[in-house]
Amino acid sequence: YVGVLIEFNPMWALAFFVVIWLFFANAITERVPLYFTNETTRQALKQLVANKEAIHFLDLGCGFGANVAFMAKQPAVIESHGVETAPVPYALSKLVTTLKGGQTYAMDLWKTDLSYYDVVYAFLSPEPMPKLWQKVQAEMRPGTTFVSNSFAIPGVEASEIWTLEDGRQTQLYLYHIE
Repeated sequence: YVGVLIEFNPMWALAFFVVIWLFFANAITERVPLYFTNETTRQALKQLVANKEAIHFLDLGCGFGANVAFMAKQPAVIESHGVETAPVPYALSKLVTTLKGGQTYAMDLWKTDLSYYDVVYAFLSPEPMPKLWQKVQAEMRPGTTFVSNSFAIPGVEASEIWTLEDGRQTQLYLYHIE
């Protein structure tokens, strides 16, 4: 048996960890991975606001900012914002929204005031949904809508459930705040 000796510098492991952390910091602290919203879902969000006026839109955990930029172009949307805390996604979302519209903030979703927004969108994970629902109820005004992509709020009946015609049959849970 002839073995090959490969030297491994431990700094590579540290560098790998740092890169992973820069992309997925939220998965470690909040148990929220980096999910991307697809074009079919963006079209559904467009449909949601199409017959409304003067909408303030917020994407909680906006990833690379594509939703924020897309919603900023909708006639009914006068402001489109996103919040993100993972460093690389935030930097990319800041670039995307600077170039294409909307605004992104390096802000923890738990410190974001939802009372300003008419439509709040989240594509997070099952983990934060009960706590997020408490925040939504405490801060969102009557007549506004909270939209959760794929993850229902446990024990709370959605006002509407939209099943989208995409590859994974995405479900949007709409909660109209009364």
